Amino acid sequence: MKLLYILLITALSLLFISCGENTTTSPLNDVVSLQINDTNVTMHSTDAQKTITASVTYTDGSTADATNSIAWSSSNSNVLTAALGNLTPGTDNGGNVTIEASYENYSDSTTATVYKLTDYNVSFPDINSTGTYLFQANGDFENGDTNISMVNNIVWSADNSAVIEVTDGVASITLIAGDTNVTTTVFGDTNTSSPIGPQSKVYTIN
Repeated sequence: MKLLYILLITALSLLFISCGENTTTSPLNDVVSLQINDTNVTMHSTDAQKTITASVTYTDGSTADATNSIAWSSSNSNVLTAALGNLTPGTDNGGNVTIEASYENYSDSTTATVYKLTDYNVSFPDINSTGTYLFQANGDFENGDTNISMVNNIVWSADNSAVIEVTDGVASITLIAGDTNVTTTVFGDTNTSSPIGPQSKVYTIN
């Protein structure tokens, strides 16, 4: 009798649930077009990252953000890489690329220009004792932009067992007693006669 009672209650519960609101998500309609929402994208060759978006349109006329659901590609990943709508300067110092987005049988493209670094300067702080100091590099670019904070494609180095941590292009360098040479190199350029060649400063700490 108790088993029959339990079965009856269970059946009634299932009946009430089945009569409730349908929470199943309707399937998406077929895609009829894809569009990149950003055109003529520009960046500096030492920028961190820029995000662009893309949308799809369905047969019923509705649209949806498809940025993270589509495939992204760059015509030259040495100049600029593309993934999930995130554009990151490559190892080349500037250039022009085509960014393409594709989804099912549809695609769209846009142009992107990465401005070349032409010169840069480093804020070398005055140091006369052991401690942690911040170093920042700012660049000038071929399009006329000046004093732009540099994040990518810059390498900080220091000898004499100094400790370096870099966050968003700002180097935190812990210096110890003795002579310490702090150097910056961009795009692997080791030509000291170049405007973007290494810049360095030697600190003598007592």
